[in-house]
Amino acid sequence: EIRFTTDGSAPGAASTLYTSPLTISGTAVLRAAAFKAGWQPSVPNTRTYLFPDQVVVQNNTPAGYPSSWNAIAADYAMEDNAVDLAAILGQPAGTPLTVLRQQVKQALLALPAISIVTDRASLFDSATGIYTNPSGRGDLWEKPCSAELIPRPGSSEAGFQINGGIQVMGLTSRNLTVNARLPLRVIFSRKFGPPSLHYPLYPGNPVTRFDSIALRNNTRDNWGYDPGSGIYIRDQWCREALAAMHQPAGSGRYVHLFLNGIYWGIYNPSER
Repeated sequence: EIRFTTDGSAPGAASTLYTSPLTISGTAVLRAAAFKAGWQPSVPNTRTYLFPDQVVVQNNTPAGYPSSWNAIAADYAMEDNAVDLAAILGQPAGTPLTVLRQQVKQALLALPAISIVTDRASLFDSATGIYTNPSGRGDLWEKPCSAELIPRPGSSEAGFQINGGIQVMGLTSRNLTVNARLPLRVIFSRKFGPPSLHYPLYPGNPVTRFDSIALRNNTRDNWGYDPGSGIYIRDQWCREALAAMHQPAGSGRYVHLFLNGIYWGIYNPSER
């Protein structure tokens, strides 16, 4: 039997039974596994389907998700204030919201996406969720997940899907009152799946084996932390400048991050 879920959770013996082809008509996360009496179930396989026209109108009340993260008001929505969005996009005041959203849509297509899919409770349960308890450290605060790299349209990049673990990382950047978009780390180990990711994640870097990926939110260089001068490129610029001068430097790039199909913003995955 093949059983599947669409809520981010790993399929179990009681999950929906696959009986006929599925139609994917909107942003969705699909996880499937095979089950047979007397056998261990297969490893879950995950695919994320993203529809930019839906992403640009993402609201603040996704079904099944909490309205607060342990006393911090949850923030899921895409910007829908035309005045603010025009300022963000560098467009004249009075530009219609529909026009601005088209620019956002093109921006969504300009970068690859990383999709993290996991049980909602692993993220947002009030007692055990890593997002609602961002100061938690250690094995209890590493949750199983699927990680996918979805190439931007027209790219020759292959992309990948791998099972791993997800945790919050950082020090002061773990504070939700400072920034609602927490820095995260994807971990590869036999506890969650393959022990390493084998993939040319950083173009031009000969290193292709990774034990973890740091999903940096550039806490101290973004508008949430520093509305006056956050430009989001300082660390990455320094890394690339050092590498260009043949000095030791880590690699990084930019992606759109999605959690269970919910757009979470631009992140800076970097070598740890």
